[in-house]
Amino acid sequence: EDDETPRKRRKTGPAGKAIKEASSKKGRKSAADTFNELKENFEENYIFQALNDAEVSISELANDWVQTYKAHKDLAKKDLINLILNAVGCFTKIEEHDVSNNESASETVSEIQTFFKRQKNHEFYLASKKPDYKHLKKNFINFMNEIISISDENGLLYENIVISEEDDEDVEEPEDSNLMEDLLIWLSSFSVSYIRALRYISTLSLLNIETTLCRIIVKVNSSLEKFKHQLEVEQKKAKATTKAAKKRIAQIESNVTQYSNQSLILENTIQDILNTTFIHRFKDIDYQIRVEAMGALGEWMDTYPELFFKVTYLKYLGWVLSDENASVRSQVIKTLIKLLKKNIIVTGLRQFFERFKTRVIEIAFHDVDHHVRTSAINLLIEINKVGFLEDEEIGKVSSLIFSSKDSKIIQLVSKFIQTVESENTKATLEALSVNIKSCEKLFPINLRDLIKIHNLIEILTVANEVYSENQPKQS
Repeated sequence: EDDETPRKRRKTGPAGKAIKEASSKKGRKSAADTFNELKENFEENYIFQALNDAEVSISELANDWVQTYKAHKDLAKKDLINLILNAVGCFTKIEEHDVSNNESASETVSEIQTFFKRQKNHEFYLASKKPDYKHLKKNFINFMNEIISISDENGLLYENIVISEEDDEDVEEPEDSNLMEDLLIWLSSFSVSYIRALRYISTLSLLNIETTLCRIIVKVNSSLEKFKHQLEVEQKKAKATTKAAKKRIAQIESNVTQYSNQSLILENTIQDILNTTFIHRFKDIDYQIRVEAMGALGEWMDTYPELFFKVTYLKYLGWVLSDENASVRSQVIKTLIKLLKKNIIVTGLRQFFERFKTRVIEIAFHDVDHHVRTSAINLLIEINKVGFLEDEEIGKVSSLIFSSKDSKIIQLVSKFIQTVESENTKATLEALSVNIKSCEKLFPINLRDLIKIHNLIEILTVANEVYSENQPKQS
């Protein structure tokens, strides 16, 4: 992708100036010397420094940022963006005037990209394996999540937002932007950057913000249902016409309105992040961003199944089962195993596996990555536990016990066969319980053990037949 040329040159901070000077002195210094000089002269962002400390109080740090935002939002926005730039190794700082107008976000990001590219050498601290930065990614994620949680608790998430009916054209727009609008505009602008590090950190931020919003909306909807129930009870009471009763009802109605509005605002924000970030980044050219997107989707399904545990979103997991990168395929399988272990079987999940279980079986047999193959077998074990595999498919998977030479795969297929036998034996014992009870004293060995052995032999016989049928015929 090509660089974008800024239409308007903004005033830059000291680091930006240093980049321009260093890049103009071609041949005088090596790239490494220039990088080290820039790094030495660069003043680190205070939040960046704090997040590298294992003992940092994330909640206190996030609360300080939120308080700064409430008092001076341009200063808070500047600090947050400079944190992002610092975390990706960009020795450029922006000033308050650069973030004062959200409409110029794309232009500002374009200028930052230009400075980033001129810098040539970078150290992506957020993804660094160096001991000095080992706490950074985890603390950064927790910091972003804590900002949203604190803003929910103090009501900041819901300020400067007007709730109106769809056909109401006379509603006045709020004079100032709100927190989520500011975060989404700037982070979304970075999330479409052609610079991978900027795209990664902004996407990571938005995906984790979405996860926190899912937790919050579940809590809000629970409170909303509680107050709706209380209102219904109060309205049915015989003494609902008394002054005290009317006051109670008015208070409960106020709570219902408050939580209804909060739920609507959260729902809209969740959809905004889906539309601006997830549907584009789940197919990002960078596999690590795709991994983050799939992991986040699994979290949303787990946290807020009312919205996400549907075919509409499950299909993304199915599509990415064919991703070219093994880490992405592994993440999808891991997510599916986690969902099945929750024992929440919904119509969408059955429909999903009707469409994609053939692909999972194909991965178990032929994937080039050993870890992905073994994970797929573990997934098939869980799929079978909920009864989503047909007899023919069970026979095919079981045939791996004969065709594979890999000890780990043989071990997992043995576990698969054991679960099939266990389910079959359980069904047989339930169907023949009366007969077994009346006849078991006539046999010298335990009938239940006989049935177990019979079912195991039956499974292995079918598996061997499938294996034999797939062997090349000798001429």
